[in-house]
Amino acid sequence: MASAVSNGLLFIYIFFIRSISPRSIFIITAMLDVFFIGGSRIVFRIGRRLRDNKSLSLNNAKRILIIGAGEAGVTIAREMLSHKELQSKPVAFVDENPEKIGKVINGIPVVGNLEKINEIILKKKVDEIIIAIPSAK
Repeated sequence: MASAVSNGLLFIYIFFIRSISPRSIFIITAMLDVFFIGGSRIVFRIGRRLRDNKSLSLNNAKRILIIGAGEAGVTIAREMLSHKELQSKPVAFVDENPEKIGKVINGIPVVGNLEKINEIILKKKVDEIIIAIPSAK
């Protein structure tokens, strides 16, 4: 909004003083405004995202194994990733569906099924396990 107002005032100023200037100056000014204002906002957001991701890799974050790579498990993982104050980092999913094994969901691998859970816990150095499977009714 500030860019549009300032460019409008510049146009009015040039119009009233009857200065001879190329019309392309308004287009160039608008492009530079978008580049510098938008660019600074993008750089700030990228920097904040990089800083937040570094805080997640702290040594004191609990390493979480989620049993169930369905909707509930993915929601739990997403919440952990978006709330750094939980100090929890999902490191893997375990699921019984063979089609999901080997996939990566939200950057978290589905590493196997329940038969290999002991091996997965040791390999991934898991601190906690969360069970996210629907109960049978």
